[in-house]
Amino acid sequence: MIESRIWSVDILAATDLLTRLGLEANDDRMALVADHLARHRLSACEWAAERMIGNVTQRLEDEAREQLQHRSDAWADGFRSAEQAVVTMSHGEMLGIRAPRGRTKGQMLRTLVRQARSRSATV
Repeated sequence: MIESRIWSVDILAATDLLTRLGLEANDDRMALVADHLARHRLSACEWAAERMIGNVTQRLEDEAREQLQHRSDAWADGFRSAEQAVVTMSHGEMLGIRAPRGRTKGQMLRTLVRQARSRSATV
């Protein structure tokens, strides 16, 4: 499972984008672009998970209509239990992605140090 919202692919894509645009890839700009790309990637993943959940749910409903009348009550109970487990999964669970955790103290301090360096360089 992934802990950070920004993955290495987001950093690579941010570096490539900034290079193609002819912009300097400083820490602040990289963080901003990588964060934007991460949010976009997560949004696309949530959309894909929503479609996947819809497709799985439809398939389970179709199978239930066909099979429940021919199976035992114990089988039907197990099927319904499995169906409930699947349809209540979150997008993150479906894709194996944990919800982003809050930033650590170290991450916040590094951001503050970068901002201070950036300000002192412009003064």
